[in-house]
Amino acid sequence: MAAKCSCRLQAFAHLQASQGKYHGAHSTYGPLPNNTKRRDSDGVLFFPDCPEKTTPTTAPLPPSTNHATIWPATPEKPARIGRKSMSRRSGQNGSIQKDGKWYVVRYWKDVPGQEKRVRVRAKICPISGPGKLSVSERERKAKEIIAASGVDTKEYFDRVVTQSKATVVTFRQQVETWLAGMRNRRSKPVAPSTLSGWESGLKNWLNPNLGDLPLEAVDNLALKKLVNKMVEGGLSASTICNYADVVKMVVASVINEKGDEVYPRKWNDAFINMPVINPRKQRTPSFTGDVVSGIVAAREYTYRDTKRNVDVKCELRDEHRMLFILSAASGLRFGEALGIEIPHVSADGSCIHICQKAWRGQMHDTKTRNGEREIDLHPSVANLLQEFIGERKSGLLFCTRTGRQLHQSNILRRVLHPILEELGQPKCGAHAFRRFRNTYLRNYTSTPPGVYRFWMGHASGKPERTGETMSDRYDKAEHERALRKEWAERAGLGFKLPRGFKPVQNRKLVQLRQQNCRFGPTTKLSFWTEWTENRNFGTARNGCKPMIGWWLLDYSPVAQR
Repeated sequence: MAAKCSCRLQAFAHLQASQGKYHGAHSTYGPLPNNTKRRDSDGVLFFPDCPEKTTPTTAPLPPSTNHATIWPATPEKPARIGRKSMSRRSGQNGSIQKDGKWYVVRYWKDVPGQEKRVRVRAKICPISGPGKLSVSERERKAKEIIAASGVDTKEYFDRVVTQSKATVVTFRQQVETWLAGMRNRRSKPVAPSTLSGWESGLKNWLNPNLGDLPLEAVDNLALKKLVNKMVEGGLSASTICNYADVVKMVVASVINEKGDEVYPRKWNDAFINMPVINPRKQRTPSFTGDVVSGIVAAREYTYRDTKRNVDVKCELRDEHRMLFILSAASGLRFGEALGIEIPHVSADGSCIHICQKAWRGQMHDTKTRNGEREIDLHPSVANLLQEFIGERKSGLLFCTRTGRQLHQSNILRRVLHPILEELGQPKCGAHAFRRFRNTYLRNYTSTPPGVYRFWMGHASGKPERTGETMSDRYDKAEHERALRKEWAERAGLGFKLPRGFKPVQNRKLVQLRQQNCRFGPTTKLSFWTEWTENRNFGTARNGCKPMIGWWLLDYSPVAQR
């Protein structure tokens, strides 16, 4: 190495470095001169300060303990500090491209709620034929299109970017706006019971997991994590799908001034791993004729009073027995049965007009349009219903002592479930009466399909899902009153009515005068007397009847049944 000239040593070092064999942290060799030729056709190096051709040789270098990091020739782009800024933008001319038969200009546009801009396009002129423009004319028109869109103006930047930063909408905040819109919308109003189910899912699952996320971040990945948690929590496939639909509706509810979605999503159920609903595995309990006969024939039952932590033994009241009979004989939804008023029942009790439903102390429209219908009853049930109504002319058919609605949860928890437990049957909802009636009419009778479909009041769905044909649409069984009455008698009930059951004229209000009262023998009080259950509570001191709140009730004994 000592015999060689310095230019050869320099060439040797550069050659080793170019081959990756030598990387010194403190190399004494500078870069190659600008006039240095790398190689000639024979692979020989040339240097201007050395007259001779130099053939590269390989010589071992002393081991080095210094390890250096070689940085890439093109450094990585540093992360941008800060966010979007109008001061760093000089305007855009757009990119003119061919798209089909048109010249289009593509340019960037800010979108509310998104950090990245989107690429949009607009037509300039046709590629050929009438209306074709020259190159300079296309460029000029492209600038005019961009200027007309306003994407490069400060006003647009402040409205779309600055304001959206100041008001970042989270999933929890948008939920409140979405719920308010669903409650007040005029087209396809949502039932309050449906809204209550959505609110329960939002409270227990959606808001705790997605509530603090900005809507921009609620995407397929976020929904996948939520679905996995709900599966681990033991929710059914139907419930998970319903809650996932709520998430999609909340995200889609954010729209701009033109009605377009601000956060468009292409939901991928395969990526989300959404569970599939198996109709055969869904829990749809139904009663049999024997079970219904046992329910309506029950006399006493015992239910657990959770407030006092005691078992209470009760006698089945006439309004509950009549409610169960009517539900099984008509296939009514429980809310529809509790929403029946006296004027809705025909004079002979054979027909009931369904136009509303009761839910948590309020009256609402029926579940579907087909839910508003008429129910024809068997003559035996019609007679019982007439006796149950008695001389009442107004008010609810099934009500409390003060005329208020009966609550479904109280009837299930305090009456139906204890009776089912004594019969050895699993707990289920009142919809089992409706499934029993539908199964009986379809499989045990020859009732025309148009008649029993009208009685059940199911919603009309898509023909490919429900099998509905044009003949079904042309069926006008609702206008054939005599035909429906005939089939109501021929079809029967499918269960046995309790023997000797004759409902008492329930809650007959009579205006009386009380003479012997502790307020004085000459004082005459007008009060309402309510005939209640077959019980005798006796009388209070001085011959007065018991006072309960503002009601002076007469608990005189009634005739034994």
